[in-house]
Amino acid sequence: MKATMFYMAEKYCNVLLISIFGFYIAKILEPDVFGVFSHVEAVVVILSIFSMQGVDQVIQRDIINDPNSAQKIISSAFFVKLTISFFVVFSVIVIALNSEGGLFYQALIPFSFLIIFRSLLFISSILICDNRYKEFSIYGIIVVGISFVMKMVIISNYNNITLIAILYVFDTLFLVVLYAFFYIKKYGIKPEIDLSYCKKLISEGSVLALSGGMIIIYTKVDQLFIAELLGNKELADYSIAIKFINLFILGSTVFSLAFTSRLNKRLDGYNKNVKQLIFSSLFFGVLLGLISFILSPLLIDFLYSNKFLASKFYVLWLSAVIPLSYLLANVGRVLVSENLTGVIFKRNFGALCINIILNYFLIPLFGVYGAIFATIISYFFSSFLYLVINTKSRTLLLGLLK
Repeated sequence: MKATMFYMAEKYCNVLLISIFGFYIAKILEPDVFGVFSHVEAVVVILSIFSMQGVDQVIQRDIINDPNSAQKIISSAFFVKLTISFFVVFSVIVIALNSEGGLFYQALIPFSFLIIFRSLLFISSILICDNRYKEFSIYGIIVVGISFVMKMVIISNYNNITLIAILYVFDTLFLVVLYAFFYIKKYGIKPEIDLSYCKKLISEGSVLALSGGMIIIYTKVDQLFIAELLGNKELADYSIAIKFINLFILGSTVFSLAFTSRLNKRLDGYNKNVKQLIFSSLFFGVLLGLISFILSPLLIDFLYSNKFLASKFYVLWLSAVIPLSYLLANVGRVLVSENLTGVIFKRNFGALCINIILNYFLIPLFGVYGAIFATIISYFFSSFLYLVINTKSRTLLLGLLK
């Protein structure tokens, strides 16, 4: 529980400051321009799946199972992830430079560098797997705090969509530098790349990255549909609601981080740890969902009055996603520990198909509410329904939870 509180403090401080910056941006930009920025953000997040950001759980699992190979694992993963993410960003820049320009592409080029820096955040695994949660949390909070102050000072004096996109990258860049310092302090600068592990990571990690990417896609594809079918103003209202929901969803990863070192199948208390992870995360998910339902509309009204009026109603429905996301994230962590990445892939692929089909048909009929219904149904399928239908996951979870 102590580790959970430290991880939660770091993550919530990080997201809170990023969110404050985002809420301030929404306040100073016109709704249409904020809608364009939200469109760019959705595109970059979807493209980030190709940089294998979803393999961090595999890396952490391998370090826990073989601590003596930590340097080799991290060096090899760094080589793989940096190479792939660089190629993705290079492709985005080439496409943007050959386009007709406009606000969208002015923000897209600098924002795309977030793909590289986010892919390298896995370096923090050396702290997480060593259970050094105090250092991870305290230094993380300090770095993000300094970055926040710098961004607010700059944006208060100058603001345009390109500069805003550049500033959004700051937090992640500074965190990567911090984690790299801890890595160099422990292992030095000389890398220890193992090509066989690179192959293993690509082989196993590609399935998991694609699987995780499917979750990202079905949490962002709705925004692409809204932008194309309804326009940037409607997207701006929807994005504000999503930003508030994300504040509450963030805690789902906190439990995973706190339990990382305890989800080792060789430990005597493994079943007990799994049961504690799932039930406690579900409890907090329901609790935070109720808090969001009550508090989020009030905060939106306080911050923006009637500027994003519709978002106050959207956030009420979207609060149902919060407990489902907690269950989704933490059961996924257990499935990774059990090497059931194939189950995760099928689960997420099914949810993605459902989400795209529902968005395509429901948005033209019900507008933004169609996207909300599609999101809730997709989360329900991936977090619960598929796990009941699939024999492997059902048998496993019933055995672990009894």
